[in-house]
Amino acid sequence: TTHLDADDPREDFEDDSDLDTDSDDDDAELQKELAKVKEERHREAEQMNADKKQQEERIRMENIIHGNPLLNKSSVGSVPDAFKVKRRWDDDVAFKNFARGEVDLSKRGFI
Repeated sequence: TTHLDADDPREDFEDDSDLDTDSDDDDAELQKELAKVKEERHREAEQMNADKKQQEERIRMENIIHGNPLLNKSSVGSVPDAFKVKRRWDDDVAFKNFARGEVDLSKRGFI
């Protein structure tokens, strides 16, 4: 057994700089890994937001299409009575309501 004095250098830990560089390398490696994980999480969050927006847009368009009975394809063959145009017998007459604004002079009497 050897005698160790307090002022004698320790032979087994003479080179502490190797430990510092190893820990610096480990820290740098951990920082890179942390940055990679953060980037992956950021991409996943963006993808989830994009998917959510696309799903909401699809639902909105379905509501618009199915909410309008004129665009609803299931009712194209059988148009309900509420959406039929009602025509009168004189709709196709060329001079319809032509004489409506004229005054009848025969009822007025003499001058």
